[in-house]
Amino acid sequence: MHEDVPSPSSFPTASARPADAAFSALATALWTERETLDQLQFRLVTQRLLVRAGVGRWLGISDDEIRVAVARLHTEELVRAAEVEALRAVLGVSSGATLDEIVQVAPPPWGLVLAETRDALRELISEVDSGLSETRRLLTGGAAAARRSLDQLPRSAGAADMARDAELADLTTSQLAVQLASTSACYDAAAETADAIDFRSLRDFVA
Repeated sequence: MHEDVPSPSSFPTASARPADAAFSALATALWTERETLDQLQFRLVTQRLLVRAGVGRWLGISDDEIRVAVARLHTEELVRAAEVEALRAVLGVSSGATLDEIVQVAPPPWGLVLAETRDALRELISEVDSGLSETRRLLTGGAAAARRSLDQLPRSAGAADMARDAELADLTTSQLAVQLASTSACYDAAAETADAIDFRSLRDFVA
């Protein structure tokens, strides 16, 4: 989290002016999106650590957590869109106005609040984008390695030699085959989730 970015608790108390209430609502919606995006980043980092450590049995849990964060982001996008529309009605800005355009016409202190939030979101989006590329590479590679190990089992001198994960080393060949098939499926599911992550709406809004 960027500690220097104002949180909703520090926002000015909305006055009787409709614009203040609309700015406060938008700032709060963006703060919520930033928190969820930060949680998504944490879960993606955790997933990469699991893959690098070869701990496939927790990959499904990690994938579920990422799906929850992504679903929450999509819901929050709708909330933010509604707040932008409410603000547009008050300010008279275009329906496709970006956050930067809103910052330009925002009265004090909202211009500063929204500008700081915009900058923090841009930085966080860049971090998530960079991490996503690495996540996809690792998951694709993990799935391929699991399938190769599974394909080579009949020719293996011993099940332990083919165990990609340390936790699989004591399994029999048949048990290892089942575990590798399950691991490969987990990698594939996680890769599919990573490929589907899309927060283009937020990216375009803060661009």
